[in-house]
Amino acid sequence: EQIGNSEDYNVILGVRSHVPVYLVVSEELGVMVKVTLEGSDDVIFLYGNFVYTACLCPYCSKNFFWEIQGP
Repeated sequence: EQIGNSEDYNVILGVRSHVPVYLVVSEELGVMVKVTLEGSDDVIFLYGNFVYTACLCPYCSKNFFWEIQGP
């Protein structure tokens, strides 16, 4: 989603669970929901390239957000 007439964009990633169990962030349990964007020379992360970790309830969804500047 472009922000105004600038080269800035909002990137929104939706993640949905299709399983009947909780996906819990826990390295001890070996189960982790981890979301990040791969950078490139053409993309500037305005506030940092965040790595999100989260708990995802059964059959639920979450959105993750980044603000980037493109070519």
